[in-house]
Amino acid sequence: MRDLIARLARDETGTAAIEYGIVAAMIAVPLTVAARQVALTISGVFDQITDAMR
Repeated sequence: MRDLIARLARDETGTAAIEYGIVAAMIAVPLTVAARQVALTISGVFDQITDAMR
């Protein structure tokens, strides 16, 4: 069992894919937050325009 764990600890297969996934997540999360904020701002602007038209 120790040999298996040691071998898995040394195995670097798939490391690049995992790193790319982490980088993608680090980019996607702030973009999602920013898009949400922009959507809320635009919604507020349209609400103000609608109120002004009444």
